[in-house]
Amino acid sequence: MSERVEIAFEQHYVRTSDQPTSFEYSMMADKESNYDWERHGEPVVYAIMNAAEIPEAASDIQAILEDKYYDYDEA
Repeated sequence: MSERVEIAFEQHYVRTSDQPTSFEYSMMADKESNYDWERHGEPVVYAIMNAAEIPEAASDIQAILEDKYYDYDEA
């Protein structure tokens, strides 16, 4: 099942940036703004639950794919 989810995500999803854009940084730095940055998109486990319609297995699938794609050099 994790392989099918992986293929579907590769073909139909785009990973969002984990950092604000320069415009969003400037909004956060503006003392008069109450802008609070949040990453765009849906958390992975929710994307799996919604796309595959398998809420009970979504966390397990996420863990399998996270282990497969985790960059140990970055840690």
